[in-house]
Amino acid sequence: YVPVNVHSLNRFDAGSTVSVALLQKVGLAKGNAAKVKILGHGGDVAHALTVQAHAFSNSARTKIEAVGGTCEIVA
Repeated sequence: YVPVNVHSLNRFDAGSTVSVALLQKVGLAKGNAAKVKILGHGGDVAHALTVQAHAFSNSARTKIEAVGGTCEIVA
């Protein structure tokens, strides 16, 4: 998995859908791995987002959902 820390998602506007392709496009998901995992390290997410990734840590899921966001697992 390519790790992406949850606080990095704050660059996206509230209500946005953040896909794996978008994470790659803006340079947050770098590396050779084909899958992305959202991690809860380094801070919180400030607003509700719909986040699509291959995996989420428990802490990342908790932080995203605490502000009204959703986590969607993609294949």
